[in-house]
Amino acid sequence: MDKYKTKMTINKWFSYISLEKLSETSRQVIGQFNRYSKKLTFKKVLKLFLYAINDETDSLRHLDQQLVNPKLKKVMGIESISYSQLSRALRKMEPSVLMDIFTQLLSLVHEKTAVQSKERVFLIDSSTFSLNRMRYPWGTFRPTDYFVLSGPPFRSIESYNIQ
Repeated sequence: MDKYKTKMTINKWFSYISLEKLSETSRQVIGQFNRYSKKLTFKKVLKLFLYAINDETDSLRHLDQQLVNPKLKKVMGIESISYSQLSRALRKMEPSVLMDIFTQLLSLVHEKTAVQSKERVFLIDSSTFSLNRMRYPWGTFRPTDYFVLSGPPFRSIESYNIQ
């Protein structure tokens, strides 16, 4: 990520996320997350991992090394951090809160765009997954294996009926 775009991009992403508008359960989980953290609040961790995803950071160790950059530390609001702290923070991130944030962002997108179809949308992360040839005749199977390569991890996260 370009050094001039980092702050602008992270702040723009966060301008759409309103932690105060999340469900009561999610706000309680975030409160618990923040209660026992000295350096890494939920907001800082979310910013860090959004940055890591956007920058295509290879690992937590690589993210730790990137935080040597004083400008990045300033944008993230972090003085110093270790790989192990990042690992613990990642482990503490509740998927339900992230799903709540995703739902909030999805509703914002929904407000700004007109839906052309009333069909269901399935979110897929593309990886190799095991299938039964009889149940999934649409799959292109390798002659020696019983799995389909769908590109980069295939896992149905959840489906939403978009209206």
